[in-house]
Amino acid sequence: MSDNCIYWQHRSGDRLSDFYFDDPTLLLAHKDEYYEDFYIGRHTPSDMILRTVGYRRCDPEFQFRHMSFGGRYCIMYVFEGEGYVDGNIVDRGNVIFFDRRRISNFSTHPENLCAYGWITFTGGNSDEIVKKIGLSNKNCIYRIDNIDRAEAIFRDMLYVKHEENTELYMEGCLLRMLSLSEKPKETDVSEVASVGNRYLDSALLYISLNFKDPDFRISDVSTAVGVSENYLRTLFREELGVSMRDYIIEQRINIAVNLLRASNYNITEIAQFCGYTDYKNFFKQFKRRVGVSPSKFKIK
Repeated sequence: MSDNCIYWQHRSGDRLSDFYFDDPTLLLAHKDEYYEDFYIGRHTPSDMILRTVGYRRCDPEFQFRHMSFGGRYCIMYVFEGEGYVDGNIVDRGNVIFFDRRRISNFSTHPENLCAYGWITFTGGNSDEIVKKIGLSNKNCIYRIDNIDRAEAIFRDMLYVKHEENTELYMEGCLLRMLSLSEKPKETDVSEVASVGNRYLDSALLYISLNFKDPDFRISDVSTAVGVSENYLRTLFREELGVSMRDYIIEQRINIAVNLLRASNYNITEIAQFCGYTDYKNFFKQFKRRVGVSPSKFKIK
């Protein structure tokens, strides 16, 4: 589509189909479980302009890695579920302001799927307005109380047809969104000093929710958190004194010990519940850490 026209677009969750409309109400005809709907504004670099506004309902594997915004300001609003932004856990009510010059990462929580909206804008007095609402050129995450109102404005921009000058109306909505996005002055935004701990906390949460999956891999953790696998392995050794692999095995064996003590499941069922498909591997790791085989432990 040309930069000289405005339009709305629907994209299915698998990104295999795109639909373009000049009437936003047509977006409602699509009923995909996972999807992305957005508005594309006209490119007029001399004025502050709303470039895009969108709403995404994430599929369980959704992520963007190494994303940059091409000189635009971008603000994301979390409406449902949880996600990870550069190692930070975000949920409903969180607002994320992205530095235009920094590479950013995002992924949804695989079970508590994230739905979020975003706006991008540039030009004119954008720099001045960003400063007025308490933001700078650093990524930051904060919480607003009026997320319901913000979501209502998003839905109005995306799914309601306005007979008046559409571009002027959308620019007005942009200013309303920016006024709602003012960063509370009392908020203490975490910066680089504690970034390692945030990545580690996010990794531990992800592991606790997924380690019983037999297809679980260490690379899944780094992908969800949005950092390299080597960096995350280093964090585990420096902060916890164990490797990621050993930490995950410990979680599995601890669950197995509790089930052997207090349940009527047989040993094979317990091994499977803890994420093992190979009983010999389960037997070996259990005996190495507990000192006896699972069968002897169950008899005690």
